Amino acid sequence: MSYSASNPESKTKGVTILFSADTPFHMEGELPDPSGRYLFLKGTIHNTQFTFANLYLPNKGQKPFLKKTLALLDSFNEGKLILGGDFNTLEPRLDTSTGHSTLPGHVLQSMKATLHEVRLLACPTPLGERLYVLLPSS
Repeated sequence: MSYSASNPESKTKGVTILFSADTPFHMEGELPDPSGRYLFLKGTIHNTQFTFANLYLPNKGQKPFLKKTLALLDSFNEGKLILGGDFNTLEPRLDTSTGHSTLPGHVLQSMKATLHEVRLLACPTPLGERLYVLLPSS
């Protein structure tokens, strides 16, 4: 099963959420971005409520976009949240072809603080990549 959000006027943006044909996902709601920057799905798998989100942050203006999109996600979210995507610059070594960000260090720190505010934690994977985990509220 495949769900997508894309910009029909541009081939530069788009996000997809895929489920195995064996996954009994029953969609109850969908919020796609018309410009292809995010896709939110909510539904159930084995009677457990989930929200799946895929974000593709722009190369510029990441922080305002992230704050606005996370606020939308917060109002859409029900159940367990699974969030993935390309945050574009949080890890310059991984997110840029040069391995260096053109953003000032204080902007990168501000972006990381925004993720911390919404309880998203960067965890390293065995391959040296970063996985962002949403911490449960207390």
